[in-house]
Amino acid sequence: MAPVFRSLLNVGQRLPTQASPASFAGRFLLLEKFNNGIRPRPNNPLATYTEVSAPYRPEADSFSLPVYTLSKKNCVIYPSAILDEDLRKFYVNGTTVKFAVHPQVASDGNVENIPAITQFPVENLEVTATSSSRTVAVLKTPEEVLPDHFVKLHFPYQITRSVRHLERRKLEHSVTVTDELAKSALCKSEKSFAFFPESLGIVFGQGEQSWGYLIREMTPYPRSPENRMIVPLFALYTPSSKLQEDQKLIIEELIEKSGQDPEAYLLENIYFPILKNWAAVFLQTGVLLEAHGQNTCFEFDDQGKFKRIVFRDFDTHVNKEIRDKNGLSMSGFNPYEVFSRAVDDGSHFSLIYDQAMKVPFDKLADFAEKRYKIPRAKLQEKCRSFLKDVFPGGCAYFPTSRKVYNYAPGVLKVGQKAKLVTTTDEPVWR
Repeated sequence: MAPVFRSLLNVGQRLPTQASPASFAGRFLLLEKFNNGIRPRPNNPLATYTEVSAPYRPEADSFSLPVYTLSKKNCVIYPSAILDEDLRKFYVNGTTVKFAVHPQVASDGNVENIPAITQFPVENLEVTATSSSRTVAVLKTPEEVLPDHFVKLHFPYQITRSVRHLERRKLEHSVTVTDELAKSALCKSEKSFAFFPESLGIVFGQGEQSWGYLIREMTPYPRSPENRMIVPLFALYTPSSKLQEDQKLIIEELIEKSGQDPEAYLLENIYFPILKNWAAVFLQTGVLLEAHGQNTCFEFDDQGKFKRIVFRDFDTHVNKEIRDKNGLSMSGFNPYEVFSRAVDDGSHFSLIYDQAMKVPFDKLADFAEKRYKIPRAKLQEKCRSFLKDVFPGGCAYFPTSRKVYNYAPGVLKVGQKAKLVTTTDEPVWR
């Protein structure tokens, strides 16, 4: 293991079974569980609110995920064109499917279809929660060792400001986005672009409100034969809860290892790759990725050299105008996630870019100013200039009159639906 990642090896936290701290999955999960830095924020006091029971939270150990054997005829299956064959055979085999249910949901007879599902034969997978709680990493299966992967689960309870349903339309949408990204020009021409495929959705029942689960592969696509390390964006600037206070941040280790000027390193290896790939995905596919600290990951080689941005979580908006302009189909997308400039005043872009993506951008700028005396305004200016170059015409999608949108503070309460409103804030990264 390269010295640049010594902070991961000093954790001393032991993960179950195959996911040891020395393995790829183990190192990634250590960051997911202990470097997530989730804290209440002024614009989101519900950032730490969760209805997930303590044994199933990210900071907890592994737990058993019940998986029921159902007949195919009771389910709707959405396979991606790039689904790993071993995962396909494990979860969809002959006339049966394995149907995963969060244990908290499986024990709640008031959840729709739970009494019917839990009558079927059940086995257990050993899993551990990631930073999102309802997405779990599979550590061990009862039959064989499979490629490292996650299971995103239906969880009809609130985490932060939202109830985490996973209905049929959401599953189909995520698999459709996966296939659209896989066949985009980015996968053929852009060496710094990758994503975690959401490659299999399985739904119990036939109705539009029927729910299920999603397989997210842990091997980035396009596939790489090299042994690489993946670090979530939030883990670059967040100290581990398992480390001493004087332990260096991963971003600091990376800068030292590179020997590069800190400002140049941050721009060329962090800010610019995010902006370039985020804009290219939208312009080519119409998919508006939520490239915040949790959904954006960085891939490094074993010497700590940046290789690719790896995006995840495709429950995201899609722009109809871009799809139409590029001659692309709208089939398979969740209609509630489709938007167009004709009926949108830029709120989608502002919420994602001015709010969600701003959080990690600000965190990195805070680090740069404190550690290296780099003025945050200098980083912001260079990012604004770079965004103009890689996102031509982008101003047409952001709000006019430099408005910034956010959730109305008065509705940030449990059980209430968030409403978007304009704020008095000025956009600083565009």
